[in-house]
Amino acid sequence: MHRFSRLVRTTAPAGLALLAILSRGARAEPPLTLEQALAEAVARNARLPVAEMDVAASQQGVLAARGALLPRLSVESTVQVAPPDFSYGAGGASSVAGEERLQIVGRETLYDGGALRAGVAGAESQVRSSRAAFRVAQKDLELEVRTRFSELLKTQDDVASREQGLDRLRSYLATVRERQAAGEGLQADLLKTQTRLASDQADAEEARRKQRAAQLQLNDLLGRDPEAPLVAASLPTPQAPPRVRADSWQQPPDLAQVQADQAVAEANVGVARAGRRPHVDVLADAGLLGGGFANDVPSSSLGGRLRSDLGASLTLSISWPFLDFGIYQGQLGQAQARAEQARRRVVMQSRETRLRWEAAREDMARWYQQVQLRQQALPLARDAYVLAESLYRGGSGTALEVLDAFSNLVTASQSYTDAVLSYRVAEAMLLRWGTP
Repeated sequence: MHRFSRLVRTTAPAGLALLAILSRGARAEPPLTLEQALAEAVARNARLPVAEMDVAASQQGVLAARGALLPRLSVESTVQVAPPDFSYGAGGASSVAGEERLQIVGRETLYDGGALRAGVAGAESQVRSSRAAFRVAQKDLELEVRTRFSELLKTQDDVASREQGLDRLRSYLATVRERQAAGEGLQADLLKTQTRLASDQADAEEARRKQRAAQLQLNDLLGRDPEAPLVAASLPTPQAPPRVRADSWQQPPDLAQVQADQAVAEANVGVARAGRRPHVDVLADAGLLGGGFANDVPSSSLGGRLRSDLGASLTLSISWPFLDFGIYQGQLGQAQARAEQARRRVVMQSRETRLRWEAAREDMARWYQQVQLRQQALPLARDAYVLAESLYRGGSGTALEVLDAFSNLVTASQSYTDAVLSYRVAEAMLLRWGTP
């Protein structure tokens, strides 16, 4: 009975602690997966709505450009009265000093040298450019989320690795103290171990700082409160890079954007060329047009005046500019220079896109090899440390051998997580520059 009560007293605190941990875990949010992070970023990131407004603005530009091809109707009115004895000549209606006008006016451009249709083509190309730019913003956000998510995973692994290392070092320190208490002269070993423990505690604190910084950055990308807790769910072990098509670098929206910008610039050349071509406009009006209430208008009743002023007219206007002292030439030359610049930007963007894609593909393959090698080295370093510590416990090893083995284990663990992070960043870059 006494043994049973003692067992209850010793196990009750552990049971209560376990219950508290489980209750806290039940209230905590589950780890965030990469797919959830990407979906949250698309739905709640603050950058995308700003880029999306460019698409809306360019769509309204198309509406305006297409409307310019159609007839335009307006209501126009003028009332002009000259003070007594100050009118311009005689004849009311033939004088600008006395006039009333209320008309419905319709205007239509019959020929403008192609300026309006070039404007429509340019506006439609601008829509394509804006949509491609919005897709670029989406892919840049996806790249950043994948990168920050992988960085958070690395910091989580580093913190866990540091904590395990501290546990090993504390266990070894306890061994040193036990042997010293048994009468062995191990003061130097004790000081070395305590120094290394203090250094690793500082490294663990630095790892926790980096973890919190990664949480803040990822929370901001996801549109969350930066102070909110965040735990990233683990990703699958790096796999061999997949086979990709040799022309995958042609798919990113960056190329579509600069190609659309080139189309806009070429449409502007068409608009500039139209400045030296004939323009033909037709204008039709119907309504009131008369001398109004000027003093020299023949007197009659108001109704009679209005009836006599009712009418309609059709005007055909032709203009053909031929001399402007360099205005046309300057506008055309500027538009042509912009178009040439846009063509060269397409070439430049093509080379940059292919370079980034090739670099990402090469990096992914190389980092995968490093991940494999460093993964093999990790258990070897762990076994070497266990062996060195066991020899020290048996009295045949030295503290220097144990601490060297511990350093190798920490280095192997850090090198592995660094290689995994670099592999995942390269994978994200390959997706960024090799997919539409």
